[in-house]
Amino acid sequence: MIRAIVDRDVARADELARAHADQIVRQIQSYIAADTRPNALLAL
Repeated sequence: MIRAIVDRDVARADELARAHADQIVRQIQSYIAADTRPNALLAL
């Protein structure tokens, strides 16, 4: 992503940023789904 920014390749930087954000969302969803505690609390 840094290379895309340095190269001023906006489309590539956006593509990589979106992929990174998607990965973070998937990881958070995975952590939530894996939490099997009976009284798990998730503050919203």
